[in-house]
Amino acid sequence: MKSIAIDPYSANFVRENGRMRYTKTPLEFMAQVVRHELSLFLGEWFLDPGKGLPYRPTTARKSEHRTILETALRSKLTSIKAVKKVIYFMLQYDKRERLYQVSFAVETDAGVVESSWKSTIPMESEKENA
Repeated sequence: MKSIAIDPYSANFVRENGRMRYTKTPLEFMAQVVRHELSLFLGEWFLDPGKGLPYRPTTARKSEHRTILETALRSKLTSIKAVKKVIYFMLQYDKRERLYQVSFAVETDAGVVESSWKSTIPMESEKENA
């Protein structure tokens, strides 16, 4: 399958020789599908910001948030059609910047896709949540 190639870090279209490039391999296409599904899931799609799940349900306590987020992300990864299984999944929290980073590898029909995603929206501090 093919799709217009999107840079995983900037989310801009990839250009070669002044023209938009398409994904070159089935594995590159699947990696892009997984990233796209997670960004939609996390509410980062510019056409419909209400799509996906918010970082934190308003009813969740601070101590529950990491578990809720990890469960939701794992569930989303396994619900993607071409994903056969999650090989590894790691969720880290940077206390200084108050940002989450997710790293994972999944086995797909096209091969193993390894990726990571770092939140761009700081989480609430302890004082804000008290």
